Amino acid sequence: MAKKVQTYRFKKSDWTPEEAKTWLTEHDAHSDKMEEADEVYTFKQFPADQCADGVFDTVSEGYPSGLSAVMCSATRAAAQILSDDMDTFTEVQPRILAMLMKRTEPRDGDRLIFIKGCDAIVEKDAADNGRLRFRITTDSEDRMGDVIEPSGWFFGNYERNPIVLFNHEYGEVAGSPPSQGKTLAIEKYEHGLNAVVEFHRKTRFNEELYALYKDGFMSTTSVGFWPMDRPEERDTKAGGRGLKFTKQDLLEWSLVAVPANPDAFQMALKKGLVRSRTAEYLSSLLAPYAARQGDGTQGDSRHKAAQEQDQLNETSMVVSSMLANRILSNRKAGQ
Repeated sequence: MAKKVQTYRFKKSDWTPEEAKTWLTEHDAHSDKMEEADEVYTFKQFPADQCADGVFDTVSEGYPSGLSAVMCSATRAAAQILSDDMDTFTEVQPRILAMLMKRTEPRDGDRLIFIKGCDAIVEKDAADNGRLRFRITTDSEDRMGDVIEPSGWFFGNYERNPIVLFNHEYGEVAGSPPSQGKTLAIEKYEHGLNAVVEFHRKTRFNEELYALYKDGFMSTTSVGFWPMDRPEERDTKAGGRGLKFTKQDLLEWSLVAVPANPDAFQMALKKGLVRSRTAEYLSSLLAPYAARQGDGTQGDSRHKAAQEQDQLNETSMVVSSMLANRILSNRKAGQ
């Protein structure tokens, strides 16, 4: 089972809090919740109770002087379901494993993220203060026949860095930083999740996104998560098979470029809400969404979709090969 960094420890004699936070930010680690001990500053990356076996190893090799990492085996993440738990999961429910692979996006090489879109409900911002209230998920069956149990959402990791992205982009978007806003409040309700977002309004693109959602030209959101329990197979309304996610860890959620109607961006351009280059950019993102609209990726209009799909196909081939080898080995062992 792969080890993950549970906590970073910075010696006070070598690091200031500002230097520690800068290093963490540069290495895509959580830096928002610092704890201070006698000799060190510590930054937890996820709760200790999510470690699989309670075994913690402290590692300093490969890190700068005065920095060490507390490692453990993170439990019940999608990566575990699809790799570390392969022996048991492959033998028990290979069908579900194959279904899960169709719902993932590769991130950071070996990490997988599950993405589900939703036609959100957005409450208008009469005060024009940059804040909007979204209904970002529901428990309705999506186009893949899947449902997400509202009571099963876990926010522990998300609350450490409650940013709102655009199209699940982790890098720069149209000259704008990846974070388009901050979630001020997120809550479960009977049929899904509600969130209050404050747009930062520091870039022209972000100001335009805010206007598009505030005025109803865009209305789609998408959540990225890891299953914390194995999902259950279920019958769909159309007579097929889907999944029910019963417990899931929210990693991030995004605004996505799916408008309320096909002419939305041109209408917004005529109203002076967006620049022509922004309208063209957002319209260009709709091509992969339209091409894949029937495959169940609701709200899926991600930038560089073709490249990501190639990565997903490659990942699926690897897992399929693993499945085939496992089944063949089991058959030979039984002979």
